[in-house]
Amino acid sequence: MSPIAVATPVVSLQPITLHDVIAQAVDQYPSHELGFITSSAHDSSIQTKTFTTFNQNVRNLARAMLEWGKPTGSVVVVYLTEHEDNMAAVWACLLAGYLPCLQPALSAQQAHKEGHVAHIKSLFGSATWLTSELGAEQINSISGLEVHLLSELKTSAETFTVPADWVAYEAKPDDEAILFLTSGSTGFSKAVVHTHRTILAACRAKGESYGLTSESQILNWVGFDHVAGSLEMHITPLLYGASQLHVHASAILADPLRLLRLIDEKSIELAFAPNFLLSKLTRDLEKRTDLYGTFDLSSIKRINSGGEAVVSKTAQAFAATMKKLSKNPSAVSFVISAGFGMTETCAGCIYDPIDVLATEPSHEFLNLGRPIGGCEMRIVDPADGTTLRPDGESGELQVRGPMIFSRYYNNTEATSSSFVEGAWYRTGDVGIIENGVMRLSGRIKDTVIVHGVSY
Repeated sequence: MSPIAVATPVVSLQPITLHDVIAQAVDQYPSHELGFITSSAHDSSIQTKTFTTFNQNVRNLARAMLEWGKPTGSVVVVYLTEHEDNMAAVWACLLAGYLPCLQPALSAQQAHKEGHVAHIKSLFGSATWLTSELGAEQINSISGLEVHLLSELKTSAETFTVPADWVAYEAKPDDEAILFLTSGSTGFSKAVVHTHRTILAACRAKGESYGLTSESQILNWVGFDHVAGSLEMHITPLLYGASQLHVHASAILADPLRLLRLIDEKSIELAFAPNFLLSKLTRDLEKRTDLYGTFDLSSIKRINSGGEAVVSKTAQAFAATMKKLSKNPSAVSFVISAGFGMTETCAGCIYDPIDVLATEPSHEFLNLGRPIGGCEMRIVDPADGTTLRPDGESGELQVRGPMIFSRYYNNTEATSSSFVEGAWYRTGDVGIIENGVMRLSGRIKDTVIVHGVSY
């Protein structure tokens, strides 16, 4: 029988709540920066804020939120587009003692949109939304909502200057911290509850896996409403004091070459690129002999890839093309790290970082690898959900660990059916573990993934 694959737990860092994370970042790395390229910045101009400035801004926003008169623990649906706005809103909610729920783009179909919003209102027992003017227009036909505009909240916040360590509520590790909505492709969305404890367990282990330090430079273009964009590419590097650059997806998709320019200009160490972007970059650039030797890509240590299976030949072609484009090809080691994760696991929890040019991939698609610190994985018979499958034999993938979500909000039935004895979470994926390395071979649950990160 195949033994359960277990990774060695990482050493705990000091913060025990998200409040501690931002306080530590400001105290130890006050001049480190958060950079943003917005959807309207066609010239790639970067707006930056130091950790110190950002911290003061979000605490003032949190103080202004209290003027709403909502009780501690109230759910606030955050419906915004830009990374900086989403980031500020989430931190303000946390510091004000509210529970932010990140809302992805609403459906363009009116009936579906109205059904979803009504479901969210019923699920939370309230209907407080924080959005932009554009977002407000999308929901103005739906009655019974309490809608606050971020622009008005910012104006209100200008009347406050609270201390740099001000909080309205002292969080505890097992308090609910952030809600993430599943795709709802087989029905209405479920709200995944992550606590301060689950988020920090995931972020510590991810940072250890990535080799993050306070001097690391991170580039993210995944939307902040996505668990990978918010937890994996913001809170994780913030925990380690690393500076970050958040780029609106439209800026990269419209001009994939921009990704390479930013890696060069900002000495980026960690970035994200799904298979389709690896393919697009390769297709667009492999014949651009005029660009060979143009970019300094020596800083990049790892590119995480998720959202879809990574084709081995695509990853190899991408890495080969990047070497040709690099000023110093011998200094470039393109480690492509395919991985597995879900909203329920705080995004990626299993990874397989591999230099695809130095090590020949063993399958058509890149393996998904081994679990991060504290996470365990196993393959079982899907019929009973408990009988272990032999090494190399397919079955249901299950995971457990401190980064697994605590529950679905106001949905005890779905929570109960998602776990089996021993706190093993049923992912709904069919996988194979061979010599401790996992790869997927299908889905048990027939779903279309929009927001839940199926790496």
